[in-house]
Amino acid sequence: MILSELHHEHRERVASYPVLTRDGNYYPRVGFDDLNAHVVAYYWGVVAKARKGGSDAVLRSMNRVEIRDIDGNRYRLLTDIDAINKFFREMAEEEDIEQFRRVY
Repeated sequence: MILSELHHEHRERVASYPVLTRDGNYYPRVGFDDLNAHVVAYYWGVVAKARKGGSDAVLRSMNRVEIRDIDGNRYRLLTDIDAINKFFREMAEEEDIEQFRRVY
C-alpha cells in the first residue's frame, strides 16, 4: 500500500523525519508530505513504546506499509523490534544517538 497514491492532494512538504528501512538503511532527514509525515511520526511513536517494553504488535502490523518522500522515493520501515534495538545499540556505540535525538 502506498499511502500517498490514495491522497494526491497531500503533496506539500511539512516535515522531515529519520527513516530506518527494513533492509537496514538509515536516512537521517527525509522530507515528507503531510500524509506520509503523519505515518512516519506514528511509526516512531510506536517504536518508542515497543523499545520501552510495550507490545510490538502494532509495529509488526506496519510491515506492509510503504511510505513515499516528497521526491517520490519509496520506503518500507523496519518493524522487527530486535533489529531496531540493535540499530540503536550500534548508534549509541558510535555516539550518533545525539544526532538522531536532535533530528527527531
